[in-house]
Order: sequence, then structure tokens, then C-alpha cells
Amino acid sequence: MAKVDDRLLKELARKYDYMPARIRDLLGFLKVVHEFSQYLANNQYYSEGLNKKVFLLDLDTDTCLLKLEKLKLVSENLCAEVEKSLVAGGKANVEKKQFADLNASINTLEKELTEIHSRALQLTEEIRTESKQKL
Repeated sequence: MAKVDDRLLKELARKYDYMPARIRDLLGFLKVVHEFSQYLANNQYYSEGLNKKVFLLDLDTDTCLLKLEKLKLVSENLCAEVEKSLVAGGKANVEKKQFADLNASINTLEKELTEIHSRALQLTEEIRTESKQKL
């Protein structure tokens, strides 16, 4: 099966300009941000304004997690079609445009995740500042 996996990755990269590892990497990145936002949401010792920002951050990470899971499913389905063609020796019933659309969606989501990550860092600074003022 390792030969099929190697052949699949080569086929995806060469023919479709696609690397499934991107979704895995984004999922790992998002899970860290998501756990952090949930931690902040569970420890609401902040002002009402900061609590609202924490809530929105948590909501946005949940939304991105749902979007990424859908992209993961699309990716797995497309990759399965290409893998099936490699094993059976036929032509894949997949268009390059499908992978191009998937890549575009991944790029868009990656930008959203980067923005959410920046907001999380900004929020930690606001919480730190507010906490110092209460001392």
C-alpha cells in the first residue's frame, strides 16, 4: 500500500498541483487556536467588552473548524477517486478544476485562520493590559 500512497502523492502533486498535507497542517494550527479560544471562553474574568471579543473569537474558530472539516471531506473524496484510478489502472473521474477550486478554498480559509490567530494574539494583549489595571 505504501507504493500506492507514494504514487498517489506524486499524481496529486504532478497532475493536480495538490498536497493533502496542507489540510492536515491547517487542522493542527486551527486546533491550537480553537483550544486557546475555548480556554479564554471558559475563564471569563474579563470585562464585558473583552468577554464579547472572546465569544466572537470562539465562534469564529468553531466556524472555521466546520469549514475545514468540509474541505477535508472534499479532499478525501477527490483523493479516493484518484487513488482508485491508480489501483485500477484507469483514468480518474476527477477534473483539474475540482482540485483548483479546493486549493482556492483552502487558501481562503488559510487567510481567515491567519486573521483569527492575529486576533487571538491581540486579545491576549488586551486581557493582559486589563488584568494589570486591576492589580
